[in-house]
Amino acid sequence: MTQTPWWGVPLLAGLFAIGGVVVSQVVTIALDRVKARREDARRWHAERRQVYVGYIMELQRTGQQFYIHREDKEKADELSEPFNELMFKAEEVILIASDDVRAIVGNLNKWFIGISRLHEEGDLEAEVFGYYHEQIAAFRDAVRRELQIK
Repeated sequence: MTQTPWWGVPLLAGLFAIGGVVVSQVVTIALDRVKARREDARRWHAERRQVYVGYIMELQRTGQQFYIHREDKEKADELSEPFNELMFKAEEVILIASDDVRAIVGNLNKWFIGISRLHEEGDLEAEVFGYYHEQIAAFRDAVRRELQIK
């Protein structure tokens, strides 16, 4: 029978130790990547939600201003600031939103542009705001689908 050399056992133990360290490092790196992706997705989700909420708030503020001043043509200058802020918020949404959400924002933008023209002409009636409420509801539904909120 042959006898193992005196250095064989320490060498074998060292190789197993090095192998264990390598495996644990690979697993740690893989878990860190998964965790980083999950955190990025969570942060992106929260960022989109903030942009969408900001847009809805601006929609409501601007719509309310147009509704309150629908019969007062003289208030057109006061309505330009909320209108411009709404268009700014709409561009933020368009940059990050899905196709469904972008389509609804486009519809609302066109509607507000038409409303501002009607307001300047003094032809703004309360009935035109029904479409506005329908589109806000559609926007909320599309955002909920996009963000997978049940």
